[in-house]
Amino acid sequence: MRLTWRQKMRWRLWRVVRFPLFRCSPRFAHGWRIALLRCFGAHIARHVRIQPSVRIDLPWQLTIEEAAVIQHGVVLDCLGGITIGTNTCVSQYSHLCTVTRDCDSLTLSLMSSPIVIGRNAWIGADAFVGAGVHVGDRTVLGARASAFDDLPPDTVVVGLPARPMYRRRISVDAGAAAASSP
Repeated sequence: MRLTWRQKMRWRLWRVVRFPLFRCSPRFAHGWRIALLRCFGAHIARHVRIQPSVRIDLPWQLTIEEAAVIQHGVVLDCLGGITIGTNTCVSQYSHLCTVTRDCDSLTLSLMSSPIVIGRNAWIGADAFVGAGVHVGDRTVLGARASAFDDLPPDTVVVGLPARPMYRRRISVDAGAAAASSP
């Protein structure tokens, strides 16, 4: 995927303002960081928390749904597009990378594919999610795991490469059950 001239200029402007306006913002200034990302074309819902140390490339390729949390040191390489679902947590130092190289090409040309993280998922600390991976709803990708293939919903996945450990048995907590009863 090649960037147009306009996208390259937009990316350069983002790189100029990213440090002083995003990275140096106070830790509690989530609204400021969200507004800044929206100015650069990101689609971010309300009540999202993004820490100032998060590195986002090409924010106009980023979609974050309601109540998601992006923790310290996360890297979001968005060339192919990243979608993060409602109530999902991406833990510290994780890397979501939509770009890879075509190993069958002599020039090793760039290839990109979107990453989609489902609702109520958790990407553990220092985990890696590769290009084209779809993480299912309510899936847990364990700390330091690396996902190169799609991850099924309701599964705890760990290791390098990531392999399912077990299916989650989701239980409704008492507070949510009481709130939903008539």
